[in-house]
Amino acid sequence: MRLWFRAALPALLLASATAAGGELESAEAIQACVDANMPSRSSVQTFRMVSVDRRGKKSTSEAKVFWQRMSGDLSRVMMRFHKPMDLRGAGMLIIEKPDVPNDMFMYLPELKRVRRISGRMASGSMFGTDFSYEQFERLQGLADDPELRRLPDTEVDSRAVYVIESTRADQSESDIERVVSYVDKEMCLAVQVEHYENGDKLRKVLRAEGDSIERRQEVWIARRQRMQDLRDETETALIIDEIEFEVEIPRSRFTVRALESRTD
Repeated sequence: MRLWFRAALPALLLASATAAGGELESAEAIQACVDANMPSRSSVQTFRMVSVDRRGKKSTSEAKVFWQRMSGDLSRVMMRFHKPMDLRGAGMLIIEKPDVPNDMFMYLPELKRVRRISGRMASGSMFGTDFSYEQFERLQGLADDPELRRLPDTEVDSRAVYVIESTRADQSESDIERVVSYVDKEMCLAVQVEHYENGDKLRKVLRAEGDSIERRQEVWIARRQRMQDLRDETETALIIDEIEFEVEIPRSRFTVRALESRTD
């Protein structure tokens, strides 16, 4: 579910496919259209994550996420939690890398140190929510899909959508084997994303709430999305309360030192 910029296809191919008024043909062209639905440089968003366990108990956390495109079209993401108090100061940093897995780091106040997120840890629950670290990485547009395949078009909530499938790299230690994204044909916004475990078992579904979709500075966003864990019977709603594009953000914010300093 790539919300920001990644060059998946030459711009000329995308322009020619859309200017003619015809539908996109390849999975790569569809992904390029999703990638084009982005701010050009940076964004800052404040959101809530409301998690519900199988007994209906709710817990809410609040965080701010800074995203910036660096040199070479590579992006960095810094997330910092402000609530609840026992999570205040916790954060995560993602540094996009060319041709190799991205660097991911987390900071927890009780540990008082930065820890690298790697291997199977990336598939684990991110700060007690139904999002894994790698699923949040995908949500920020930083997932590296080695193989893309187009599936038959369909409809989601009466919206005509393209369907594309991505499969994990052979060396990946992820619990998720493949991801299927349903992309609105008019907005190039993924409105539903399915995550399948080994054995082709549907584990999690991320859905955008249709009435929360809006356009901000030429970018389509879903202000409310819901991740459901079908195995554990839990869910987490991600609600964007504030969002700004093309914000001036110091490059020094996107460093391991900044993550550890808790200055956000």
